Amino acid sequence: MIIHHSPYPDLAIPAVTLPTFIFRPLDNSQDEQVPGSQSRLDSPLLMAVPQDEKYNPKPTRPRASAEGGALSLRQAKERAEMWALGLRQELGWGGGDDEQGRGKRREAAEEGEAERVLSVVSENQHDYACAVLGANLVGACAALHNPSYTPSELAHQLRLVSSSAILCSTKAYEKCRQAAEEASSEAGEGLEALPSTPKIWVFEEPQDEDGSAAAPSTSSRPASWFEAGSLALSSSTSPSSLLSGLWTWHTAHVRPGDDAVYCFSSGTSGRPKAVRLSHGNLVANTIQATCLMRDRTESPLFDRWHKGDKEGWYSGLPRAAKKQQASKSTTAGSGGLLRKLKSKLNLSRSSPDKGTSSPSTTSGSSGGISIPKPSQEIHIDLLPQFHCYGLLVSLVALHTATPRYVLGRFSLPTFLHLVQDHKVTFAFVVPPVLLALARSKEVDEYDLSSLRRLASGAASLPEGLRREVWEKRKVMVTDGFGMSEMSPIVCLQTLADVCEDIQGESEEEKTQRLNGVGRLAPSTQARVIDEEGNDVPAGSGKTGELLLRGPQRMTGYLRNPEANESAFHRDGSDGGLWLKTGDVVSLSPAPHSYLRITDRQKDVIKVKGFQVSPAELEDRILSDSTVHDVAVVGLTKPGGDGEEVPWAFCVPAEGQSKEKGQDAKEVAQRVNESGKLAKYKYLGGATWVKDLPKSDAGKVLKRQLRDWAKEEGIDGR
Repeated sequence: MIIHHSPYPDLAIPAVTLPTFIFRPLDNSQDEQVPGSQSRLDSPLLMAVPQDEKYNPKPTRPRASAEGGALSLRQAKERAEMWALGLRQELGWGGGDDEQGRGKRREAAEEGEAERVLSVVSENQHDYACAVLGANLVGACAALHNPSYTPSELAHQLRLVSSSAILCSTKAYEKCRQAAEEASSEAGEGLEALPSTPKIWVFEEPQDEDGSAAAPSTSSRPASWFEAGSLALSSSTSPSSLLSGLWTWHTAHVRPGDDAVYCFSSGTSGRPKAVRLSHGNLVANTIQATCLMRDRTESPLFDRWHKGDKEGWYSGLPRAAKKQQASKSTTAGSGGLLRKLKSKLNLSRSSPDKGTSSPSTTSGSSGGISIPKPSQEIHIDLLPQFHCYGLLVSLVALHTATPRYVLGRFSLPTFLHLVQDHKVTFAFVVPPVLLALARSKEVDEYDLSSLRRLASGAASLPEGLRREVWEKRKVMVTDGFGMSEMSPIVCLQTLADVCEDIQGESEEEKTQRLNGVGRLAPSTQARVIDEEGNDVPAGSGKTGELLLRGPQRMTGYLRNPEANESAFHRDGSDGGLWLKTGDVVSLSPAPHSYLRITDRQKDVIKVKGFQVSPAELEDRILSDSTVHDVAVVGLTKPGGDGEEVPWAFCVPAEGQSKEKGQDAKEVAQRVNESGKLAKYKYLGGATWVKDLPKSDAGKVLKRQLRDWAKEEGIDGR
């Protein structure tokens, strides 16, 4: 058995709960903070979009904005505590438990069913993470639901997680009300009806039409979560002792192994599954992600849990980096990319500030070239927070005190205004956003000079699109890899990964590095196995399915033993469980250990016994000037032999007049005649579509494309 280790040193992950970890800098009994971090505890971090017509012509939360629309770490803690007290007063959570009650909860958790579950159904909110942390404080698990689901879909998920309460946006309130009634009145799909109808609160503060504060909630108007917490505090004669008692209860009753979050898998086959993420999973991945994101965040507020730890979590280079520094060249590679990047970012040859920089913020470190961080990192969050990727970004923001504007959903004009007016430096995005930035003429009207880089996720990043964004906008794009079942971060490229050359590196190794997704996060282990179950050695040029394990690996799927049985590969030598990702990968040898995703197992197209990568064909097609976006799927030919043919569904570029369903054979012909593909990879055809069906996280829903093709009689002939 071949186990591939992260090139970073293993981390000493503290065995603590998520609220305890995130709010540690505000614990006066602790003194392990990074020097100077105390002054950052009251700086605004989580910011709502400004209430200006150019950003948000129809604001839904004017009172929150009037109070600044921003939360510091201290204010985030206060809001989480207030919500926790409201849940305790309204539902009895988080207090008055005896030892017998504790035993029952432990037994329930072992069976995979949390006793207390808060369902969160909302578009992005700047205080979304506060809602999750507040629920965690009173021992509840937060289930994160997609607000675009229908009432019936939500009802199924409410039954699945045994939801006791719901926190939603005003926009989602009516469907949540219907879903709650349905889930509690009838059983469905093997799940019992809820014993009672979940109580519902909304994020938005109650407002009169003129924007003034409204009276307390009534039966005709949804209750506000602000009211719940405010009433709990105002009814106490000693708020400080009330808060102290809350934390005392939390410390005594909530454990690192308890479920903290239920998020839902993409559901590419059947209904979405509920992924169980523990407090320990999310604490570990917050630290792991911060290690990989040091070149785009502020310094963490603390870097170790115990004073006696010799090294902090963020002080280590990859294991072999020091040995490799002498072999790294600081000259630019193809096209002088590093030279251009130095000009764009005003790179200096001064040594990095050891107090605020980390090795991951350097490029070509053998020559002492550092990429100076801006005076202030400011990010935009647009990833959906009901996906654990979006939630984790907020947790990293609180841990590193990195300010960010939180968008309810993506709007190109809003994004561009924020970058220009507030000097935004970074954002996590999905490929459709990159396409808009690269090809929309509207972008030319804005000053994006502060935007240093973007990180792409949720779907594969075509190398051609990365180059296009750089050439047109002078913004560097990095890639990464994660999955809900891994909390979710597994790998992230650093700026150095895509900008520096390594002396003696072969073209194959360079391709693996540039077109890869970075290196394994600290404390993460991997295996690569072929279709026969044999281990694939790193650097062999062969591919196989990626297996993963680490402290961020999920506990399992909730109430789904069949899915759990198929999700894990048990290691016969030590009994350890490896998560089967379903991703086909290659891995370069140590010391670099760059991971490259070549395809999804279920997306690979079989042609005459050969495997064809849709991602490779999509990359080729995107270089066609008539195509804005594309997805390639395998369509089964008629005849019953199961033979597939690659078929492209193309979204026309701006200015192209094409009808949905129209033959795009000219695109297929240009790709097939390019001389860059083996004949078995040739497209069987192509069809124009208005747009591609995508999840809120940006993933193309290829199953829907196959279903549509079948309905339209497109069968791969």
